[in-house]
Parts: sequence; structure tokens; C-alpha cells
Amino acid sequence: MSRRQWPLIHSALIGFSLLGCTSPTAPPVPQRDGTAPVATGYPVQATIELGVVKQGESARLSVWVTNKGTQAVEATTLKTSCECLSIELSQPKIGAGERVLAHAHYDGAKEPDFVGSLHIEVELLDPAGKKIGEIAVPIEVIKASKVEPKS
Repeated sequence: MSRRQWPLIHSALIGFSLLGCTSPTAPPVPQRDGTAPVATGYPVQATIELGVVKQGESARLSVWVTNKGTQAVEATTLKTSCECLSIELSQPKIGAGERVLAHAHYDGAKEPDFVGSLHIEVELLDPAGKKIGEIAVPIEVIKASKVEPKS
């Protein structure tokens, strides 16, 4: 498959995405600039596109997450919709207009038989448990092909 074909195939697969690990609901499509669609009004919103990963393998990616609000926020708890993803911020406090690194790690070994599209949601909660942001993490898990040794 060429690089030019991937956007067409990726667009076609969005309709078959999974929210979290098991829900058949299609997620909102992330914007090309890496931010989530701005519909919720949360000061921190982002998308971490982990791309394509082979079944049972893992992927890591760090991206900048910006507080687009007018006040500082503190994300003390990050809840993911799938146990196959862990995520950490480089620091919990994010000033208005400031950014921090978000480190995402998808562990395919936790769902070794899964193949398909995932759209994992991450909720950022402040010390009082109030939701202050969300991070969308789309990932495409493809079947691991067995390579037969040549005789």
C-alpha cells in the first residue's frame, strides 16, 4: 500500500471505529491539526494519533497538550476507556495558554486477539473530580502476519 492510499483507507475505516475497547459507536473525527473537535468547552482537548500497530504489539507517542482556557488547571487523574492504554502528563498543572507533554503507551499484549480500529477516550479530572479535559487516542490494530522462513 502506498502512502497516498493510506488517507483513503483510513477515512473509510473511521466509520468502523470502536469507542474504548468494546462499543460500536463511531467517534467524532479528529481535526487534521491534532486537536479534538471543539464541542465540549473543556480547556484541555487533544488527539494523540498512535497510527497503525500490529496485533499484540505496543506503541508510544508523546505530544504537546495545551490549556486553551483562561485559567490554570490541574489534571490529577487521567481515566482511560481501555486498560490497554496508559497516559501521563509531564506535569499536572497547566497554566492558561501553556502546554505540557502527554506520554501515551498502548499495550497490545493486554488485548492480544484484538484487530480493528480503536478510539480510546481519556478524561482529565481535577482534584475535585471535575472533568477539565479530554484526549482522543485513535489507533488501528492490524493482524500480525506470520512470515514463513524461506527454504
